[in-house]
Order: sequence, then structure tokens, then C-alpha cells
Amino acid sequence: MSQDKTPTPPASNSGTTPASCTTQPCPLKKKKLLKVEWSPVEAMCGDPVALTASAENMDANTAATAQATVTQTSKLVATLQANGQDSFVFPWEVKEVVFPATSPPDKYEVKGKVSAAGESAETVVPLAVKRIPDKDPEAVSLSIVSTAVPAPGTGNYAWEMKFRVGFKQGEVTTEITMQFKKAWKGYWVSFDPAAAPAGDGKSGWAFVKKEGAQWKYWNEAATPAAWADLPRAVGSYTLNGMFFVFDGTHYMQRGGSAQWPEAFPDSPDFASRKTHWLGKIHETWDGRFQLHRKLCPSTDHKCCTWPIKIRGEWAEDAGDKLVYGIWTQAYQNERSNASDWYLGDQRDGLGPHEFGHLLGAYDEYTGGALDPTGGTGGTPGPIEPNCIMGQNLPLTAKERHLNNWRDEVKKKINAWTSHTWDFEVKPR
Repeated sequence: MSQDKTPTPPASNSGTTPASCTTQPCPLKKKKLLKVEWSPVEAMCGDPVALTASAENMDANTAATAQATVTQTSKLVATLQANGQDSFVFPWEVKEVVFPATSPPDKYEVKGKVSAAGESAETVVPLAVKRIPDKDPEAVSLSIVSTAVPAPGTGNYAWEMKFRVGFKQGEVTTEITMQFKKAWKGYWVSFDPAAAPAGDGKSGWAFVKKEGAQWKYWNEAATPAAWADLPRAVGSYTLNGMFFVFDGTHYMQRGGSAQWPEAFPDSPDFASRKTHWLGKIHETWDGRFQLHRKLCPSTDHKCCTWPIKIRGEWAEDAGDKLVYGIWTQAYQNERSNASDWYLGDQRDGLGPHEFGHLLGAYDEYTGGALDPTGGTGGTPGPIEPNCIMGQNLPLTAKERHLNNWRDEVKKKINAWTSHTWDFEVKPR
């Protein structure tokens, strides 16, 4: 007589047999994914986050998968793997969440979904991936010092880097308003009673100017005072310059009390050179570079890279930087600087070069305001003639010219985002 056998219940992938089961057949406990959530629930592209899931009745070392999907675009941005039993953790550095260049939203929502042993669950609260917020331009001002001695006897140089930086429509914006003032350069000489062969017959000093081929001096001893021929050839004197500005009535020494004895010409170059300089500034600096966050994990460079917009403008009454347009009758390769731009300098690179100093760029020619640490072997530099900060002034800007700019912009962006990111400037 055959012995009855207790039937074995069929296998199931939807539950497990409790180890404590003493009755036959044992009831099955359903495998469950209880909760899926992000930690933290807000991040920016490149930030570390984790998708976590809690479970019940899973076998040890159960394989689980997770997917992260951008809600608004249905874009799958990550597929993750993990093994576990009562819980699963999926670390993720946020990436491939790219904001459009025009009209970007403030954030994208990223849903998470976990699947394990035939069960699945989704996040109730999505991950909010934010972008750098739009910011109105904020002022940056920093004293830049070239600690190198540029040439024997010339000492060191220092100037003020001044601009406003903001963020808008996915671009890092930089603006510099240059307050423009007209200025004139007059000349004066010292007389030398002992000069050979007969001396000047004068003492002290006098203003001088050129009329036709003849240089004249302002003879205050005449009645009335008038221009008179210089006693000697102008080449035997040292021409000294002095800047003048118009106060509405007189042409007064800039920062002093001397008064030029007549009106200076109001050159048409005051307007034309302003327009020319600004056009060349934009051609050299605007749209040439992009700011990239270092160590960004995204394969899509747009995730952590932003175009750099650099614009200048002129104003009459106020600005970030006061710039004098200098007219001079006897232009002889006078040296412009960040504050004094000579109308007689016809090189296209003059305006962009001086504008570069306002962005924090150093000179790159011997005798200039060199980067104290940028050369080789601890020497100042670099020296590169064929760039906008070099001797020849082609309209070619280099990434290194924005090093000081980058360091100040870094402070602003990290303050806006509560991060400690590092950045580099790259060509666009």
C-alpha cells in the first residue's frame, strides 16, 4: 500500500517562505518595496545625491536597478545598479541634466524608480535639480599689483580691476561702464639762462605749442601776454606734458591749479575713437570664452559650462571706471594706461588692451606690468608679443588673461549657490 505524500506548494517569485514556518503548506509573505526617496531632495548638476529604497521580505543580495528620469522632458539621465535585502542605496553624481540656453527653467524635477525581484516603486518627492540663479550684475573691485620690477628705475605698477558680474539666461555676464571725459595734453619747458651760445634770455618755465613749423612759448611778460617764438630749437628742450580738463569756463590742470592760456580744439576724434575703441573691445573679448566647473562628472559639457559675455559701454556722468580720452597736438607715441587713452594712438588694440587691465589682465611685454608669478622659473611673465596684452596688440585674447577675473567670479558664483566649486576659463 502506497504511502500518501504531502504535496509541495509551487515555487513563487512574489514571496518568500518564512524560516519560522511550522505548518504545511507555509503561507508566503509578499516581497515589497516600501519607500523610494532622494537624499538630499535638492541639488545642482555635478552634486552627489543618493536614491534609496527600503524593502521587506527580499532575499539576501537581491539585485536591484534604479532609473532617474527628468520629469518635464522624459529624458532618462541615469540607470543604476545595487544589491541588498532590506534596503538599497544608489549613489549618483547629478549629470546630463542640461538647461536650455534660452528661457531656462529655474529647476528640473527628476523622478527615481527602483525595481527589485519583480517589484517596483517610485519617488513621491522628485529631486529638484537647480541651475545657477539669475543675478543682476554685482560690483567687483580689486587692486592688482605687479610685484615684478618691469624695467630698471621704473618701479612696480598697480591698478584697479573693476567690473560688474551677473548671471542671466545661462551666461556669465560681465559689464564695464566707462565714464568718458575729454582731456587735453599741453606742454611746457624750463628755460636755461646758461644755455649756449647765448642762453634763453629767460628764466623759469613756460607753456609751449606748435604753430605750423614753429614752436612758440606763452610769454607772460608781454603786454598783453602772447605766444612768441622759442629762443632755441624745440629739440634742445625737454618737453614736459600736463593734462587739462575743461571746467565750463577754463582749461585747468587736472589735479592742479595751472590754467592753459587759450581754448584747446574740440577734436572730432573724441566721438569717433570712442566708437572705434568699443567695437574693437567687443570683437576681442565678447563671446570668446566659456567658464567651466572643474571636476564636473557630466559627459555633456553644457552641464557645467557657461558662455562668458563681456560688454563695455560709455557714459558721461558715472561709471565703473573713469577713462580720459587724451588729445595732444604733438603725439609722439605717448604711452596710454588704464585711465588715459590717447586719441592719436591709431592701433586697433589700444582700447581692448586697456580694457583687459580692467578685467585684471597683466601686460605681456618687457617693461610692462607683468604677472609676478606667471613666468617660468619664478620669473615674472609671460612675455608674448602677439596677443592683446603683448607688444604688438593683435586682437587675440588668451584664457590666462581672465585668471584674476575668474578668481573673483568664482567667489560670486559660490556665494550664489552655496558651493565651493573651482573653475577654469576655456575657449568657446
